[in-house]
Amino acid sequence: MAKANRRLFLSGALGLAGAGAAKSGMSRSPSEITVSTVKELVAAIGPDRTIKLKAGTYTLSDLDPDDRTQYAYFTETGVAGHELIISGADNLKILGEGSSSRILTQPRAAQVITFVNCRNVTLSNLEAGHSPEKGYCSGGVLSLRNCQNISVNNSVLFGSGTLGIQARRVNNLVCKNTVIQECTEGILRISLSKNFSFQGCQFTGNGQYDLVEVNASSGISFLGCQFKNNFSEPPVIGFPDGRTFTAPSNSYKYYFFKAEQSDPIQLTDCTIADNRVENFVPAPEQVKLVNTRFSNNRFALNSPDAK
Repeated sequence: MAKANRRLFLSGALGLAGAGAAKSGMSRSPSEITVSTVKELVAAIGPDRTIKLKAGTYTLSDLDPDDRTQYAYFTETGVAGHELIISGADNLKILGEGSSSRILTQPRAAQVITFVNCRNVTLSNLEAGHSPEKGYCSGGVLSLRNCQNISVNNSVLFGSGTLGIQARRVNNLVCKNTVIQECTEGILRISLSKNFSFQGCQFTGNGQYDLVEVNASSGISFLGCQFKNNFSEPPVIGFPDGRTFTAPSNSYKYYFFKAEQSDPIQLTDCTIADNRVENFVPAPEQVKLVNTRFSNNRFALNSPDAK
């Protein structure tokens, strides 16, 4: 009976204003909803609406994974826990209050938020990431599949998530004034996609494999972005007795930028500084550099400023 009531709450929250919404403090108009709890947030997700998050922390893993709406539901990650899927929610805006609206999840293998089959989505003034200690996660922060016209503005996507943004079959993404930091397996992974523009973004403290990986994609560009203190390292294998083994450097090759079967990645007016990545790019033609500054990096292969 309790689960049935929860499902009814989530479905009912999508109707027009009523007594339940008034009691919870969730305000709404036909297309604009202000929320203050994670349950209200998930209940409000749907097409043709703007969701405004009051300042606070919204921990998705606090919800019962059986709760679902037509447009938002949880799926098992295959290890432990569940991740939020937002599907078919066209013309959706999720806006934080300043930079103090945080969306978190705890399952280590879960993406924080996954959008599937969505068009015209805007995320702004948000912080999103995992809450376990750094290095424990195998899921990323923002995952996009089969989506179009995505905007990410004035936000922070942080590790211990594996990747800041992972996109597959996505057309037209603009990411402005956003920070991707301390992700543990890379910055971006883009495949079968086109027209991605990163403007005024900062990418800091990310590691440790291929950092910007592009596959079978076109129109990937960075304008006025900073890449600082990112790194790649040899894989470290841990054993139950506490011993570790570090793979020899000649047994792996990781790259800062990697574009396979893709147009060159274009960097314009960017700064690349204080990074420790063994290889800059597999081949010089995979990047196009326009007025991009390099300083104090450690690159060995195809580096504009090998040190």
